[in-house]
Amino acid sequence: KALSVCEKSIAANPEAAFKGPVAVSYWRALLKTGRGAKLDEVLTKAIASGDRYSSAFAHLLRGDQILEKSDSKSEQEKALRDGYLRVALMYTDVKEAQPEALYKTYKAFEALGQTGRADTFRNNLKTNYAQSEWARK
Repeated sequence: KALSVCEKSIAANPEAAFKGPVAVSYWRALLKTGRGAKLDEVLTKAIASGDRYSSAFAHLLRGDQILEKSDSKSEQEKALRDGYLRVALMYTDVKEAQPEALYKTYKAFEALGQTGRADTFRNNLKTNYAQSEWARK
């Protein structure tokens, strides 16, 4: 249902597929419905030509997409490198994306058995974004 609503909005404004809050909802719907090829296309476009907000969330969704296939050690590392860690370190100005990035970075490092690094991101999340839904998880 969310995908249908987003697609109607995108039909009226094609840029909404890769920029802004509607784009993020659209990407999450694409991921949930298994439309990986379309998701790849719009994430690549958002990273290359979108604003920082859209680019940050595109990297997060790229990490989610990687882990959707498998949560093996190599995929955890790839999700960190190509998604979560990139946002946590390089998009600190995009405050809307930081709590999710810090949480997912923490969880990926924890899955890799790197508890010291995991704790660094967890503490950052708890200190700087204590009121976020991600800090409550």
